[in-house]
Amino acid sequence: MATQNGWQQCKVCKRVVELEQGCNHITCKCKAEFCYVCGERWKTCACPHWQEERLYNRANAIVDRANDAAVINEAARQRRVEQERLNLIENHECTHERWRGRPGPRECEECLDVMPLFIYECRQCRIMACRRCRYNRL
Repeated sequence: MATQNGWQQCKVCKRVVELEQGCNHITCKCKAEFCYVCGERWKTCACPHWQEERLYNRANAIVDRANDAAVINEAARQRRVEQERLNLIENHECTHERWRGRPGPRECEECLDVMPLFIYECRQCRIMACRRCRYNRL
C-alpha cells in the first residue's frame, strides 16, 4: 500500500513516511537516514536531493507563515518564495544549530503537537519544532 501511494518505508523500523515538501533526505524517528525516492541509505544513491515541486511547496509554506504574509504584495511574496527556495537548497543538510522562539500557538513539524505559547524555529532551514523534538529528534 505504501508504494502504491508513493510513500516510503524505513528499512530499519518499517515505519511508513510520506513526504509532502522539502528535500528527499528522510530522518526516521528511529534515527535511520534514507532517500525518500529509492529507500536506500542516505547518500548511497544517485537520486536527486530534492524535487522542485516539493521545494516550492516548502518555500511557500515558510513564506505563508510569516507575520506579514497577509499584507505583502504578490511580487514581494514571489521574491520571498525564491529566496526561501535558495535557502532550502543551501541548508538541505541542516544540523539545526541556531534556533529562535516564535510566539503564539504553532504546530510542531515533527510530532504535529500544537504548542500554545511558542515554538522553536531553526534559523537555517526554518523547521519549527517543539522543545521535545528539538532536543530529542532533530
